[in-house]
Amino acid sequence: MSGIIKNYAGIEISLNNVSQLFSWEILSQWLPEFIFGFLLLITLRFFRHCLVLPGIMFLTVVSFYLFLGITGISLDEARGMGLLMEPIQQNTSLPALTVDTLKNADLSLVFNYLPKMFSIILLGVIGLLLNISGIEIALQKDIALNHELKITGIANILSGLMGGGLTSYVSLSRSVLNHRLGASSRVVGWFLSGFCALALFGGMSILSLLPEVLIGGLTLFLGLNFLVEWLYDGWWNLSKSDYFLVLLIVVSIGFWGLLQGIIVGFIVAMILFVIKSSRLSIIKNSSSLFHSSSHVQRSSLETKIIKKHGESLYILELQGWLFFGTANQLFNTIRNRLYDGEQPSIKFVLLDFHMVNGLDSSALINFIKIKQLLKSYSVNFILTSLTIKDQEKLDKQVGLQDDFIHLVEEKNIGLAWCEEKLLEEYYPIHKTCQLLETQLSNYFPPSVDIPKLISYLKPFKLLPGEFLFSQGQLNLGMYFLESGQLSVIKEIAPDKTKCLRTYKSETIIGEMGFYSQSNHSASVIADEHSSVYFFSSHAFKRMEREEPKLASAFHKFIVKLLIERVQYREQDMQNLLS
Repeated sequence: MSGIIKNYAGIEISLNNVSQLFSWEILSQWLPEFIFGFLLLITLRFFRHCLVLPGIMFLTVVSFYLFLGITGISLDEARGMGLLMEPIQQNTSLPALTVDTLKNADLSLVFNYLPKMFSIILLGVIGLLLNISGIEIALQKDIALNHELKITGIANILSGLMGGGLTSYVSLSRSVLNHRLGASSRVVGWFLSGFCALALFGGMSILSLLPEVLIGGLTLFLGLNFLVEWLYDGWWNLSKSDYFLVLLIVVSIGFWGLLQGIIVGFIVAMILFVIKSSRLSIIKNSSSLFHSSSHVQRSSLETKIIKKHGESLYILELQGWLFFGTANQLFNTIRNRLYDGEQPSIKFVLLDFHMVNGLDSSALINFIKIKQLLKSYSVNFILTSLTIKDQEKLDKQVGLQDDFIHLVEEKNIGLAWCEEKLLEEYYPIHKTCQLLETQLSNYFPPSVDIPKLISYLKPFKLLPGEFLFSQGQLNLGMYFLESGQLSVIKEIAPDKTKCLRTYKSETIIGEMGFYSQSNHSASVIADEHSSVYFFSSHAFKRMEREEPKLASAFHKFIVKLLIERVQYREQDMQNLLS
């Protein structure tokens, strides 16, 4: 807009000479075009038919020449009065690009315009990306963005080599309008190219017959339309911060220029991005061992002890990008939990980085503060799922060699480590190997004959790496793990397995399949020397015939065990959903 007004007013627009624009001599030079552009804007906002704009242009030309005919003003007189453009000297031949041409080029002029060239390129790329996104939403179609970028770049390069000087890209409004009118094929582009070629090679003289008010008014209409979309429609469609940014860019461009306005907008946009990002929660979920547990299956007694003291572990699952703002949020969260006297004191803080996208150097100062804070409270600091890059960065700047800092590969391993530490403190005999008879006596009433029950079981030993059963085998019974450790291995692809669960002593394996008589869905392998008792389906049927009361007590024991496991799984699920 400022460019077309400057062209008609003949003065450079600035804060110092704004008043000159409204002197009658200068006002008369640009006011008619402004009024025409403004009326065109109002009309097209209320009437969106495709023939409205061509109709207005046709009526404007007809009315103009009727005015000239009635007043008796000739074409030359009209040009002298500034009502028509001067005849354009058309030259369709392009000068040959030779070494002499390049030598005679004014390179200083090129360098002077480099900032504006780069700003135009930047605006073109941003405009293309925004318009493509708008077209996808309006037409509900996927558009190949890379293809559009390549085509737009090639078209602008060819245009420049052929003497074109305007940077262009796909138009949102015209593309949507063409599609709604049913003109969605490539024929539209070929027709448009044909008309442009006709004007270039044979029709430039027609432009000198068009009224100045029409040409200037159309140009001002485009500028006014952009201002209305940005400043008026944006008030209703944009957030207040985004609208403030658009308003700042428009004002900056008006006062200082295009490039300066883009730089101001870019700087403010980065500041707003940092502010908004720092307000996003870096903590995806917070929990404790009361709500969560590792994949290690323990005895009922050990599980109850862990749940009782589970609040002493503070688990924080992190997400997103860690920089100064979000890392400071993390530090405040940990500090507030430590200072909260209404909750049980914590002995462990576990940070899971599984969903963290990256760690910025600006966040390291807050990790130093977290380390110092936890050290002063004698709290163990567990870091899980750190990438090698982030681990090296933390080790170099923060220091991860202290005894209270523990690095583990994944969250589950960290939870299991914390569980072991709690059992060492509150149940130190948990590693003591007890006979199966002693273990079962803790779960059955005194009236149950435990030795009689064990007589139906078959004991055997497993060496490290030896399979208890394999995936796909028929389930023939359940197993009591007296001592040792077993892992459940699931084959998820050829030559690829995953550890689903680990069983400690005083646990039962295969109780579900024992009743369902289904095939094993995973394999179980011994991690260390293990002592196992096998209770086959045939032995159980024999117990039901020979000792029905004992079989009934065993049924109750399994039902109680399954209910406990379901309750713990339900707690874990509720914690995940919350």
